[in-house]
Amino acid sequence: MHEVFISYARSDEAAATLIASRLADAGLSVFFDTAGIVTGESWSERVNAELARAGAVVVLLSSNSRRSTSVQDEVQTAIETKKLVIPVLLDEGATQNWLWPLLATRQSLQLDLHSKAVDEQLSTLVKALRGSSLKASTTTSDIPALSAPVGLGSSGVWKSVVLAAASAAIGALVTWLLR
Repeated sequence: MHEVFISYARSDEAAATLIASRLADAGLSVFFDTAGIVTGESWSERVNAELARAGAVVVLLSSNSRRSTSVQDEVQTAIETKKLVIPVLLDEGATQNWLWPLLATRQSLQLDLHSKAVDEQLSTLVKALRGSSLKASTTTSDIPALSAPVGLGSSGVWKSVVLAAASAAIGALVTWLLR
């Protein structure tokens, strides 16, 4: 059972590895797919089970994550199951992502792997997770069925998608009017 689940696009694996290592060094139990799934094990079943058990989800947002259906599904599930979700912004494309409107009201963390401040940024993430009421689920009744994928049919996600589309349309209109 893991307290923290890291959701990321495979292209952002270096950042995910760094974060997983730092959280583990701080004593937090972290599920990181490349280290947590053994050969021959069902990837999707294990990921869904660990996501259901986690107390928090650290989601890495970047130009890469906007193309990842896995990140989209994991974020949707985390929000719908009322997990603590901490967005970590990796590049300028992080907020140019359809997931951003779902997470924009949450305190995010900027992480620059090439900055001298990366250690301080990671310490902020550790403090945020330790300061939360982080605890993993302990009963199987809290775990949703693994075979039920999260789709756009659920009303909370649908409303968020409509809000994101409306926000994009308004932004385009304002940009057009101001030019």
